[in-house]
Order: sequence, then C-alpha cells, then structure tokens
Amino acid sequence: MIICPSCVSPAQDLLVYLASNSAVHLTLEGLSCMSAQELGRNVREALNIPNSAVDLFAFWFCSPLLDLQLKPKHLPYKLCRQWQDLLYRFTEAPPEDISQDEPCLLYKRNVFYPRSKELQVCLFSVL
Repeated sequence: MIICPSCVSPAQDLLVYLASNSAVHLTLEGLSCMSAQELGRNVREALNIPNSAVDLFAFWFCSPLLDLQLKPKHLPYKLCRQWQDLLYRFTEAPPEDISQDEPCLLYKRNVFYPRSKELQVCLFSVL
C-alpha cells in the first residue's frame, strides 16, 4: 500500500450540512485524500444511517453560483480547491462574483437514484 505524504496529516475538522439545515461535525485524518465514498461512510456512521441507504445520498458542493453533485470517486478537498476553475468552466458569472464564491459541502438526496427504489428503501426501513 502506498500512502501519499499529503494524506498523512493531523486530524481536521469538517462541517457537512444536511438538507434539514443542520450540520454534522466530523474530525478526520487524511481528509485531503479522502474520497466522497469514504467521507459518506463516516457521515452515515455519525448519523446512524443503515448501509442499505448508501446510494440514496450523495455529497454536493453548493453555492449561489453552482450546485455540483459529487461522484463516489471524487476527492472533495481537491474539488473545493478547484472551485473557482469549475465556476469559470460551468457558469457565466462575472469574475468578481467567482472570486468571492465559496461552496458548502452538503449531504443530500442523490438525484441519479430512482424515486421508485428510494420509496422501497424508505418503506423497508420504516417497517
């Protein structure tokens, strides 16, 4: 196993916002090299979400200028550092707005997960 030197870092604090406008505070090591999938596992553990609901939720970077759903393989820390480049590429916002924009990390519904399956998982969890 190869360990990236930048991944061996002291624990860092992270706030992940939920659709309910509340936030989950996590303290994680190796955050700079952690994938969205690994981060999701930590959030599900903190919220006691069952593994059967793993595909129901996804991480999003949201700001007034752009909402972007992350794939499980994406590295949130890296994408956050590239946010201005993404805004130049995917928006027509003026440079002044782009330079001031900062995304929030949200954990909310995966838009690619079929609603019919979502309802099945929810009903199964309730029963």
